[in-house]
Amino acid sequence: MGDDPEKKIKLTPSADIEKLRPGIACQLIGFVDAIESERRYPGKRVFKFILNNGDGLRVQVNCWGDEIKRSKKEVLMDHVIYLENAWCVNNSNYNKSNFHGAKIPIGTYTNIENLG
Repeated sequence: MGDDPEKKIKLTPSADIEKLRPGIACQLIGFVDAIESERRYPGKRVFKFILNNGDGLRVQVNCWGDEIKRSKKEVLMDHVIYLENAWCVNNSNYNKSNFHGAKIPIGTYTNIENLG
């Protein structure tokens, strides 16, 4: 059983990622190439991972508080993740990706799906 080219998942092109800016909604398909352990701060928790588009761009995704549990169920190393209804926010100095136009927090209305 070889890979069926008709079923190959298309990752988000670099041209689309480069358009991401704070304050816009987006969808993103990429494979997980880094996962950080959940961190705890006074009154807060954060879980971070990086989505890679396979063409050299890596986008950081952050999950806070109640969104961590549902996100961790989907996020597995090297698996393809589909984010829908995500909202881009300002980048920070703590971004471990190589795309610095924006980062993506998982919000209540963000759909996150593991495509395998």
